[in-house]
Amino acid sequence: MALLGLAHGSAAGQSLMGMQKLADEVYAYTRYDGGEDMPTVSSLVVITSEGVVVGDGLGRVGDVAESDAMARKLIAEIRVLTDQPISYLINCSWHPDHTNGNHVFRDAGAVIVGHRKTRAGLLEFYRTNPDIVQAPPEVTFDDRMTLFLGGEEISIRFLGRAHTDGDAVVYLPGRRLAYMSEIFFNKQFPGLRSGYPAEWIQTLDRALELDADVFVPAHGLIENGGRLRSTMVQMRADLVDMRADRSMATSIKA
Repeated sequence: MALLGLAHGSAAGQSLMGMQKLADEVYAYTRYDGGEDMPTVSSLVVITSEGVVVGDGLGRVGDVAESDAMARKLIAEIRVLTDQPISYLINCSWHPDHTNGNHVFRDAGAVIVGHRKTRAGLLEFYRTNPDIVQAPPEVTFDDRMTLFLGGEEISIRFLGRAHTDGDAVVYLPGRRLAYMSEIFFNKQFPGLRSGYPAEWIQTLDRALELDADVFVPAHGLIENGGRLRSTMVQMRADLVDMRADRSMATSIKA
């Protein structure tokens, strides 16, 4: 599997941390998350004349205080760029490294949006993790919904199950840009304990049909300004190989 990438500590890796401009008023914010398997986690920031839309907040698994600090840091970085209010936070995954800071965005005035199953996944997570401040999506959708804010069309789409059962893509058709969240890991192999490998391949196929040049991962460095179609194609091939290896192992055992 071809999954070797830039080390987060390298000069090239460090240069891709923090706020990175992808297009006019469109940014990705990337920070090192401290783990070996998913060393970076990224959020999308879209600034319009009527407000800011964030794709995935930040959080730290098992660390409430650090999750709050990470979310506040992201908001502070947005404030360096604009005084516009944060209007929407889109939960593209229910996983805690993307949602544990939800309440910080809610308290800042953001409406939280997510797939219906992302809300359900978060509510179940809260049930077993009572120390987390609850702030699930207030607005949900099944297939897609569209925000029109400050002249920007922001399409939020469910293309199929992948890392979770409610993964969403934030697609900016006018920018030819798609924030893939946990559907796309750049040069890293995702954990599959809660994933759906067979459907994940189909979901990637649907994403590759989008009229987009820029594909932004939630994990892995955002190299080449997000022009990572070939890397996403490679991830798809790796998932196919993994499924073939599993099928062969099952056949041998049988």
